[in-house]
Amino acid sequence: MENLKNKALRGAIMTALKANSPMGDHLIKMLLEDTPYEATLESIKQELEYLEDKGYIELSKVSIKEIGVSRVVAKLTSRGRDLLDGTEPPDKGVVMPDG
Repeated sequence: MENLKNKALRGAIMTALKANSPMGDHLIKMLLEDTPYEATLESIKQELEYLEDKGYIELSKVSIKEIGVSRVVAKLTSRGRDLLDGTEPPDKGVVMPDG
């Protein structure tokens, strides 16, 4: 069951990025808070790393040292857009939300 939850969270992250890319990890968490994914910042970061390893997104770290803020920012790659548009073969590791 946990595996399916991870796959669905990856799909939800990809869908959020399709609407607004690039996007920071904290904003992704806020968008997914009231959903059944039970996303924590830690779980989102883990799934972002998975999606980066697959080549669907690029990650960068943004820091403002003066105020002690650090964020991970995710940006869809062309391969990620192709997956969302259906021109890339489906990935069994990423379950897209219905609708």
